[in-house]
Amino acid sequence: MDLIRRIIHEAHRRSLWQVLSIYLVGSWIGYEVVQGLTEGLGLPGWVPGFAVVLFVIGLPIVLATAFVQEGLPGARRTGPSTFEADALERLGITLIDGEGGGDTPRRAAAENREPDESRPARPHFLFTWQRAILGGIVAFLLLGITASGYVGLHQAGIGPFGSLVGKGAIAERDRILVSEFAAGAADADLAGTLTQAFRVDFAQSTVLTVVEARSVRDALERMGRDPSERLDAELARELALREGIKAVVVGEVNRVGAGYLLSASLVAAGDGAVLATFRENAADSTEVLAAVDRLSKKLRERIGESLRTIRSNPPLAAVTTPSLEALRRYTHGLEALDREVDDELGIALLQEAIAIDSTFGMAWRKLAVAYNNSGVGRDRVVEAATRAYRLRDRMTAAERDHATAFYHMNVT
Repeated sequence: MDLIRRIIHEAHRRSLWQVLSIYLVGSWIGYEVVQGLTEGLGLPGWVPGFAVVLFVIGLPIVLATAFVQEGLPGARRTGPSTFEADALERLGITLIDGEGGGDTPRRAAAENREPDESRPARPHFLFTWQRAILGGIVAFLLLGITASGYVGLHQAGIGPFGSLVGKGAIAERDRILVSEFAAGAADADLAGTLTQAFRVDFAQSTVLTVVEARSVRDALERMGRDPSERLDAELARELALREGIKAVVVGEVNRVGAGYLLSASLVAAGDGAVLATFRENAADSTEVLAAVDRLSKKLRERIGESLRTIRSNPPLAAVTTPSLEALRRYTHGLEALDREVDDELGIALLQEAIAIDSTFGMAWRKLAVAYNNSGVGRDRVVEAATRAYRLRDRMTAAERDHATAFYHMNVT
């Protein structure tokens, strides 16, 4: 107990709690600034993580500096620290005996006399506030230089992380053909949904031009093929060669236990060389659209698109529906209801999503919630909640729980 008391006493005497609080608040503010710069300037996603590492490394250094600046345990502070004394001297303030300084070696030297050996001299510690502050500034300057260098090399196409546009493998606005995702027979519908989601995300690119469905159908007709034929990887590459399309995106989704493994590769149409490939995992069916979004963004970044542009495209909601357009209306409806607090617009968008896909259970559930919150009438709430409950077998486990709970709370 005495040891713990001494430790607490030393922490209070050295103001370690105040130093810790100030450092944590400053670190949080610094992290927010780094996060904002990363988003605004299009810096790599690892920059905020490295900033956190620097803050963690700096914490023991700051605490050690606060500790040693007060001298050894049990020592009484009879005068100002070296840092404070230097500051006072720069201000033209001279310390005299009996005013906080005592007979220090510094004053004894200034008066051309030997210091009093009976009083311990303050040692010059490695941990000083000047060095701690300077070290933090240098560390973050190096982080900024490293991030800027990474972005520069990426745009120039230098090194293993250089962009394909920078390397000349692909030119800006080159046409890219997205083939159908490959999957097992049981996941054929899911593969089709993922392909559409991938194409929608790729179509938002400012660097690439995704070949439109109409152009694909016309090309298939010229090849003597059925315009509705499934565009697998082999057929997509053949079509690309005939139409002068530079590269093809080949995707695949496979079950791994209860989850899914998704992969996407950019393949040169001419020689079939794999220009870039990425993989993403999804724990279950509710996370596959988010995984596709991450996969698409990684591939767009590798090709050479600005991270700032990529991050400006928010992902679609991760709910179950085979219709991509219905999912887009549902996502915009959520934004209108939850962010813009516009019940009228949100309800209209959800109704449009249901008109496109009448089996969209989560859209029915959210519509019931919107009806309930806007006070349009209990009959509409009951009708929408009941429709969602009847469609629960088409939902994932988490979605089914939401629909069932809302139904019993508001209907039964």
